[in-house]
Amino acid sequence: MCLRPDAPGAWAVDAELVTQPIPDALGARWRAEGGPDAGDHEHGDADPDAFWRAWTRAEVAAKLTGTPILAWVTTRGFGAEASGMRVWHRRIGDVLVCIGVRDGGVPTE
Repeated sequence: MCLRPDAPGAWAVDAELVTQPIPDALGARWRAEGGPDAGDHEHGDADPDAFWRAWTRAEVAAKLTGTPILAWVTTRGFGAEASGMRVWHRRIGDVLVCIGVRDGGVPTE
């Protein structure tokens, strides 16, 4: 993981195993927000790929702004972005990687 929120063209990375269980509290928040593919609200089903995609995006936004992730999702939710943020997702096997940049920084492939 990399965190450089004070650098011009700041960038951040988050990665998660998409095969890991979605934590109960986070899954409940995801469903309460009506996240895409949030699944059956009564039975706790959720699409892991959609959840981890939203989670890694939120983690990157939080890192780019220097905000603790739980404060980010509590105050802004999973769908919010940092000002000027662009993100890319890449899946490598069971690992979903999210790279985010702001202020015009662009990661190379």
